[in-house]
Amino acid sequence: MLTPGFSFISFACAIDVLRVANMLSGQTLYSYRVLSTVEGQVHASNGTPAVPEAHFEKGGDCQLIVVFASYGAEQTEDEALFAWLRRASRRGTCIAAAGTAPYILARAGLLEGRLAALHWESINSFMEEFPGLGVCDRVFVEDKNVWTCCGGTSAFDMMVALVARDHGAELSRAVADQLVYPSVRKSGDTQQRSAERLRLVDPELAALIKLMEGTLEDPLTLEQLARRAHLSPRKMQRLFATRIGRTPKQFYVELRLARARSLLSQTRMPVAEIAVSCGFSSASHFSNLYKRVYQISPLAERARAQASAGGSYNLASSMPPKQAYRFTPAADGPTGDHAGS
Repeated sequence: MLTPGFSFISFACAIDVLRVANMLSGQTLYSYRVLSTVEGQVHASNGTPAVPEAHFEKGGDCQLIVVFASYGAEQTEDEALFAWLRRASRRGTCIAAAGTAPYILARAGLLEGRLAALHWESINSFMEEFPGLGVCDRVFVEDKNVWTCCGGTSAFDMMVALVARDHGAELSRAVADQLVYPSVRKSGDTQQRSAERLRLVDPELAALIKLMEGTLEDPLTLEQLARRAHLSPRKMQRLFATRIGRTPKQFYVELRLARARSLLSQTRMPVAEIAVSCGFSSASHFSNLYKRVYQISPLAERARAQASAGGSYNLASSMPPKQAYRFTPAADGPTGDHAGS
């Protein structure tokens, strides 16, 4: 089932796993229909159009429903969709969600007492909106009759695991080999963390960033950061200057602003609450900093996100601003600026 702005790569990964399982087995192990939450054509987040066979309410009974979502899923308010998913779950249908689709399952009440996998970028926002639900940064999670994956190519790993459950490990390995996917990830595997995403090779710097990420709501002083990381303040300053091209203070503020940006677009929290949850002393101080970095006010950012959720996707506006970070090997000095975000 496709939602507006769905992740095309997740959809393609999932469908091809089923196709190849049929091909290799010589049987129709899986038959599937492509449904949507809207009538007619629906566009993926990359702009690719798809023409589903039917609206979800005309989908009929099935053994598995996979919901694909990306941009805008956080704003979904569709009681008919939620009721349809609940009815299917009560019948024993397995419900799966890829990317940001766990937001839809959460609003449908299907994640109570379950653990869900979610893309690392959305975890903090999800926890703010659904503090009583369990969410993690694993690649995918199977919990009772609900499967969730973090999006992107993790849909491949989840669907291969479903094939293994249904028809055995030998077929699932053959599917992965056929699609030249040499290392299928398991449900316990975690997504990449900040140091890996930024391709940092210095464990001391990675530890500092991890401390920062874990204290966004109640930021530490630079002295406290250095002490907890067992570094001198001078060495900490030098690490950030030579590897990232930022002072520790600048980088810390940028992490907090990035979290605030996610909360603005993915939750309904008031701006004042977002300011507090991201460690800013006042809403006015937060708003001024936000506008200085992103060239847009927090309220205007939220309005833009809501407009995008309505179906008009502006991929350029959804990306964070480009910033000059320097990524250099541990043994070398700076080698030049590269755009990063």
